[in-house]
Amino acid sequence: MNVNRMIAGGCLLALAVTLPGCATIFSSKMQKVRFSATTPGAKITYMNDTLGTGTQYRKMNKIRIFHSVEASKKGYVTRSHGFELTRRLSPTVAFGLLNFIQPLAGPFILIYDLKSAKVHRFKPQQVVPSLVELAPKQSDEKYLLVENTAFDAASKDVRIRNYERLSKYDPRDTSAHTLERKSKKMAGDDLKITNTIFTDELNTTLRDIGFIDTNKHIFTNANNTLYLDATIHKVVINNFWRRALFASINTPSNGLVCVQLEVEWKVLDYYKQPVFTTTTRKTSDFFMAINGEDGSAGDRKSVTKDDLGLSVALKKAVANNFELSLAEIRADLSKKGLLKIGAKGADTSNMIALARPVPPGESARLNEMLKSSVSIKVDDGHGSGIIISEDGYIVTNYHVVAGTKSIEVIFNDDTRATGKVIRHSTLADLALVKVEKTGLKALPLSDAKDPEIGVDVWAIGTPRSLELGQTLSKGIISSVRKANDLAYIQTDVTISPGNSGGALINRKGEINGIITSKLMGFGTEGVGFALEAYLVLEQLRLQYK
Repeated sequence: MNVNRMIAGGCLLALAVTLPGCATIFSSKMQKVRFSATTPGAKITYMNDTLGTGTQYRKMNKIRIFHSVEASKKGYVTRSHGFELTRRLSPTVAFGLLNFIQPLAGPFILIYDLKSAKVHRFKPQQVVPSLVELAPKQSDEKYLLVENTAFDAASKDVRIRNYERLSKYDPRDTSAHTLERKSKKMAGDDLKITNTIFTDELNTTLRDIGFIDTNKHIFTNANNTLYLDATIHKVVINNFWRRALFASINTPSNGLVCVQLEVEWKVLDYYKQPVFTTTTRKTSDFFMAINGEDGSAGDRKSVTKDDLGLSVALKKAVANNFELSLAEIRADLSKKGLLKIGAKGADTSNMIALARPVPPGESARLNEMLKSSVSIKVDDGHGSGIIISEDGYIVTNYHVVAGTKSIEVIFNDDTRATGKVIRHSTLADLALVKVEKTGLKALPLSDAKDPEIGVDVWAIGTPRSLELGQTLSKGIISSVRKANDLAYIQTDVTISPGNSGGALINRKGEINGIITSKLMGFGTEGVGFALEAYLVLEQLRLQYK
């Protein structure tokens, strides 16, 4: 009899311990939460489900600990707000105290209740941060184009901080001492990626607000465009992860990710020459990572370097950081006056007086004119040039010599000399190069405007390779085009890469223009352009004696 009572008592005790208490039974796994955006008209989205604009309500499942909600509006940076299931207990947890009445099992059942997600709560009101405006481009602002976004961070500067609760995270605490104490280095080599997907994403943002010229103008204004180069040197990944107790094994686990980036931004002009350099240090918003739904690292307590290329949430966080930084860069450029259009026109330096060369004349052989053509060898390639005075002045395109450390001028007889840029015009894409040499064969720049359509012309230059130096090709003047207060001769003369800066001459041996560009593409042939010669004199402040 006593043995039977002991067995029955043991069964009752086991049943009491394994059964949930009142708090777990009566608490709901769902809770109604209010979402609101501080920016009027912003659209609120939760897990790709659009809730609407303004204040919205949604019943949230308490099985998952971490969540994020996004607010978006055209012309603004999309913001994401992260929140979590807090340690606050729902009112029904008070019933759990009744468990103490039950002999022995009460404390165990109460502990069971307190660890269950069902008895905890979300903060009933969640507010998304104010959106950052990306105002449309103004008519007096330059175009902006992101040239490159890259990672170039030493292994010691790529760090991970893991948290189980949002309440433990302080975004303001970014000191080196704190990072060393609270984070760990990401295992592996230095993080180097030469170009990333964020280049296209940032350019899409710039295009949407008018900072990229979608008209595909043939004649671009060199004083109306800036390029941006972004390089990430330091990365801190903040990873928030904790699995809800008693969640179904089939329930995807989830976490939150936000990143802190130190990004060096280089602002370049149309010819990719440095204008301004600055560094931004931003912290992204929180983005939800759900294992099994976005290929992210939301199912574990830490992330690896591979997740920089795989995690959807992490990509969103980096893109968000870049867009917030882009807004700051634009404001900084505006403040410094660098974003305003400043078409420079002609150089205001003193006039350079040149001895006017005598043109060979129509009876001269064309191969004699080749002696006035030169090849311009620079650090990363070559271009063409034309001698305009016997004492060593040479004209070429500015884009040929811009940013180069050395200029080697190769003459028709294969002799060589070191060249130096004396002055240039960014608007007209011209450069004046000087060599310390005399007695050179030179051709004069014509001061005539709007040459006759249909007359024969020849292009002299070094197409494609230095081995093809001083090549001559024939065509006609097809038209004269005006753009950006400049005049261009349109010609069907064969022009190839390397011809830039070469001369377009007439039968008399006069320079009609300096070759600048050619239209390229499927179905496009015989459309090249040369800046009229009289503008070379004006833009470089030259005059013949």
